[in-house]
Amino acid sequence: MFKRLFCLLVWSTGAVCLIACNTANNRPLSVGFSADSNSIVFKQIDPAGLQLLRQELPADSAFSTLIRVLEKDRGEDTERNIAGIFSVTDSSIVFIPEHTFSKGKDYLVVSYLNARFATAGMLLKGKMDHQLKPEEYLLSY
Repeated sequence: MFKRLFCLLVWSTGAVCLIACNTANNRPLSVGFSADSNSIVFKQIDPAGLQLLRQELPADSAFSTLIRVLEKDRGEDTERNIAGIFSVTDSSIVFIPEHTFSKGKDYLVVSYLNARFATAGMLLKGKMDHQLKPEEYLLSY
């Protein structure tokens, strides 16, 4: 009797902790063109992750593994990687391409910023994956 009660208490406490910890910062990443459309701005980044990226700024390879910007022609399936420079501001990351963005093109942004293995609901349902899944954003210019 006490063993079952103890197990129920442990499971319910664990579930409450997972749900409480997961809803602390559930704002989605904001990705879009800057006001002048010369760069792509990433906002609403987890502050702890942004601080780590500030420290890794000299090693630009850290950004290339976290964020990719691909150019797509409308109506075609071809994607080309776009080279550029990343800069970190106090609350966002800015991607400035080597060549300006072209009108009539779509830009696919693949990002691991703010990525999670699973939500609390996925954990409780047993649908947790063993890999991080990147978020994809399609920007049209």
